[in-house]
Amino acid sequence: MSPNFYQINYNEILDKLNDTKNWLQRIRLDVSNSRFSEILQYMEIINEHHQKKEVETLIRNYDNEILWYATLESIAFLEIHKAFSILKDHQIPRFKLMEILQGPFLPRHEDPKKQNIHARNTLFELQIAAKFKNAGIDIIGFDDVDFIFKGYKFNAQCKRIHSTKMIGKNIKKAIDQVSKKIDENENTKGIICLSIDKLTEKDDKLLKVKNVDYIKPEMTRITSRFIERHNQYWRNTINIRILACFIYFQAAAIIEETNLLTQCQQLEVDSIALPENLQTAEYLTIKQIAKVIR
Repeated sequence: MSPNFYQINYNEILDKLNDTKNWLQRIRLDVSNSRFSEILQYMEIINEHHQKKEVETLIRNYDNEILWYATLESIAFLEIHKAFSILKDHQIPRFKLMEILQGPFLPRHEDPKKQNIHARNTLFELQIAAKFKNAGIDIIGFDDVDFIFKGYKFNAQCKRIHSTKMIGKNIKKAIDQVSKKIDENENTKGIICLSIDKLTEKDDKLLKVKNVDYIKPEMTRITSRFIERHNQYWRNTINIRILACFIYFQAAAIIEETNLLTQCQQLEVDSIALPENLQTAEYLTIKQIAKVIR
């Protein structure tokens, strides 16, 4: 997936967030006093400042982490709404939707001892599933993401990596989980998906670029550097049915020339399946998936 950013029209975003709110209520999920209601509240504030052309005031007066997560997670909820609001009632991942409404709005208030870290992890899982669904890929399950592509059944295991100390452990856990799933289902292939937002240490400050032309090299630099430094963790797996690692990174950014607070993202695919290992068909399938979700 090439680096991209959203040309955000905040009035439109707010309209779509209210549509999302109405959908969640329609499927009998309570959004009052939830993480979603906080996101909606802050997006209204962001929109008001943009309308008045007071983005600098906004950044000065509000914690950058608040602006970061309101901007990024609003987009995640919109992707999820677009993907799953068209599903029949029995197909909707209701429990996971309920889970992403819970937990604290900001990661700094998460505490593993209080068991309140799962909401944001589940949001990542559903966002990946939504990206696949919105790209026309058939989602058949939510553990973490089950889908069909070109006749292959896939299971994807998703992990948000919180610190550099946990990279190896998190990737091993993802590989163990996907191995278990595909070993139970003989015709299933596996991939792992890693979110690396927390590793960039930008969630306490906004990514600033002069103009949109600076976004692509910066996003590519971040994901490529992660792959170069840590690919040994997944490329050395001995399970030949685990075909790829997807690296997801997103950021809230200030485009200085246009004075715009926006969202940019990258999903980079590192193929484990290789033609030289007699995996030409699997390698081409991964390349096709990468092309479809761009």
